[in-house]
Amino acid sequence: MRTKNIFSLLALGLISMNLISQEITIDYLGQTPPTDVPEIFAPGIVSLSDRYEYGLAVSPDGEEIFFTCSSPGDGLMRIVKDGDTWSSPQVANLRNSNIWEYEAFYAQTGDSLFFTSEDANKQQLFYVTKTELEWGEASKLNSVVNDDDVMWSSFSEKGNMFYTKISDFSSYCSKKVNGIYQAGEKITSGTHPYVSSDESFFLYNASGDIYIRFKNIDGITWDSAIKLDSSINTTYLETCPSLSPDGKYMFFSRYNDFGDKSDIYWVSTAFIDELLNPTNSVIHVIEQNIQIFPNPTKGILSISFGEQPYKNAIVEITNIEGKQILSNTFQNITDATIDITGNPKGIYLISISIDGNSIHEKNFME
Repeated sequence: MRTKNIFSLLALGLISMNLISQEITIDYLGQTPPTDVPEIFAPGIVSLSDRYEYGLAVSPDGEEIFFTCSSPGDGLMRIVKDGDTWSSPQVANLRNSNIWEYEAFYAQTGDSLFFTSEDANKQQLFYVTKTELEWGEASKLNSVVNDDDVMWSSFSEKGNMFYTKISDFSSYCSKKVNGIYQAGEKITSGTHPYVSSDESFFLYNASGDIYIRFKNIDGITWDSAIKLDSSINTTYLETCPSLSPDGKYMFFSRYNDFGDKSDIYWVSTAFIDELLNPTNSVIHVIEQNIQIFPNPTKGILSISFGEQPYKNAIVEITNIEGKQILSNTFQNITDATIDITGNPKGIYLISISIDGNSIHEKNFME
């Protein structure tokens, strides 16, 4: 029941990620994949003690890995698989000029790789295109996006680019029109946005924590930010989220190494589905019985509690800014009507507490 219309795009995205994962088998440097508890990725190979590592990307075919390291380190590093053997990390030097390069990410097709480097005292986006076996000559992206200091670029299957503008430390989306990236539109405060292939959600970091935002039912705007739980966001800084090409894992940096430096961690992306479908069996039973409709609504909401009425049901509604606009308690009834007309159009969170358990639904008022 929690998977409402507002998350239909996400549901399709999870299906598409599952289809991809069925087609691709990736050997992550021989590492045992993590569960829902984050683990250091490739210790001694990628994540070294007393060094910064961040921005990890795996090629769509699983045959190549890029990441960035510094202090000590030379920026963008590359690892290549030859048969069953992985090479040791080598400086990528994609511009063939030994200029500092960092944060490389693949276009969805895998035949282009975008990265950040300095040009004319500005941080700019560059790219290389795959020839037969190697990357070709690097070029600076010809786009108004590079009118600013920018970094970190990730791509949806539409070709749209999500990136960071350094001047305001915010995340932007640039749409690709006729092969040209247009002026970016701000999507959130915070940096290092990484978009899912179908644009149903994106990850990013702000104030040392990692967040996720889902696309709304209109397919254009974004829902409010959700801070990931304490298994990912700890008392240390967490930054630079990215996804594996099969959609099964999230990579990110955690600043708990010596000297407050960062290692790269990875974790199962099962938490994304968990945000929408809690596994608590009691809640699941309650959710099966309760229906909230219509969605979207014009202001009048109907709640059906099922054939067996609950003794006490507390219904609270808050707006997208977190302000409570309604709180009602219902006793021993099977149906209820809620009126939120007179409030602005937009997304509202409906919370129902029953016998110590809570469920949450999002509804759009048009």
